[in-house]
Amino acid sequence: MTVHFQGESINDYYPRVCQSLMEYGVTASPRGLETKELHPTTVHISNPRERLITSVGRMINLPFALAEVVQIIGGLNDAQALRYYNSQIIKVQGDKPGLDNYHPSEPEYDEWQDKVTRFNAAYGERMRAFNSGQKVGFTPQPIDQLKHVIETLRADPDSRQASIVLSHPFWDNYRENTKDRACNVYAHVMIRNRKLDWMQVMRSNDIIWGLPYNFVQWLHVMEWVASQLNVPMGNYFLVQDSLHVYEQHYDECKRVKPFDLYRHIQSPQFIMDPVGDGWFRENVVKWEEWIRTGGPTTLVIAESYSYWYDVVKVFNSYAAFKQKRDQLAYELLPNHPELRWSLLRNYVVWRWHKNEYYQLFHDVLLELPFEEKFAWLKG
Repeated sequence: MTVHFQGESINDYYPRVCQSLMEYGVTASPRGLETKELHPTTVHISNPRERLITSVGRMINLPFALAEVVQIIGGLNDAQALRYYNSQIIKVQGDKPGLDNYHPSEPEYDEWQDKVTRFNAAYGERMRAFNSGQKVGFTPQPIDQLKHVIETLRADPDSRQASIVLSHPFWDNYRENTKDRACNVYAHVMIRNRKLDWMQVMRSNDIIWGLPYNFVQWLHVMEWVASQLNVPMGNYFLVQDSLHVYEQHYDECKRVKPFDLYRHIQSPQFIMDPVGDGWFRENVVKWEEWIRTGGPTTLVIAESYSYWYDVVKVFNSYAAFKQKRDQLAYELLPNHPELRWSLLRNYVVWRWHKNEYYQLFHDVLLELPFEEKFAWLKG
């Protein structure tokens, strides 16, 4: 029986689906790990520009989420770059070089993680440099599927042929010993009613570790395409054959309560700039790498009403936070509340809730303009 959800934004949807999963989910135990599962589910979001899950009880790691976005749009596959923002990502997703994958019960050593440079199913690489292998007498060149979508719809706005394939039968098949097989398998994009509609198809999605980050990833990509085509964002449709939660996260799933940060943002919606690939590489990809690899965090980024400059400011502020230069991290925060307040929430949960950071915590409380701030800041 298909379970269908519909809402204006992902923050309408997420608390409801967490509750439904815990109440109506059916037990399944792939790889011997118990889950509750809804199968299949469909989702229709009518305002996909609001792409950050801000529910009480579930906090996303904003710098990590945006680093994934940079890698996807930039067509990158850099495991160590993502590890900078999420120390657990290689343990969860990486494959030991030349060795069988570790089992969660085995000791975890950092040494093998240092050798992991790429992931098997990096979406950026598969989207922007897909190569399906060789045919007799023909060697295909890597295909930029994002460019394919943009140019197909630019040539024919009514086209039904703009699609992206993320699953790879060669690298994701049962003979490959990997922990990283593509969960997102397909995307289809159309312009209808003069707006860009996006359908994302997933074979499997974890409601705690996966779904919040998948929204960040693909709603960014959706707006990137819309900005290139100079059309508004329309509807986002998501098909998830297995939407599930692992037993270890049952309590966390139950704690999720509705809260929509976007309802408290008074400034105009932050629209993504229609920049090209070259600009993105020079002004986002290279800046992120420079900051992450030791560039001074005191840099002054051009003051501009630009979404991507605020994304770079997230990386800049986080680098200062990671160096325990907390006052500087506060001073380097991005401007727009969407990113600024979400990053402040990260800092409070990660460190600023402690007594020695009283002044910074106090400043955060003064800045947030809603009554639910204490519950929200708990994560």
